[in-house]
Amino acid sequence: MAKKYGTLDSDNWQKIIKLGFDEGMRVLKENGTLVFKWNDSQIPLPDILDVIGQQPLFGQKCQKTHWLVFMKE
Repeated sequence: MAKKYGTLDSDNWQKIIKLGFDEGMRVLKENGTLVFKWNDSQIPLPDILDVIGQQPLFGQKCQKTHWLVFMKE
């Protein structure tokens, strides 16, 4: 799985996630939506939400995979 999808560096995963999320939100038009997929097998979703500093409009959980929708205001 790591070969196919890669891995997050355990020392700075917070910075990588935050920078990626912020860039996605930056390029969205006003009222645009960002769909975020996360599997919490290694890092729990609440930790990710703390790092990005935003709560989704809504989401769905299928086993360990979460689909979340954010909106740029």
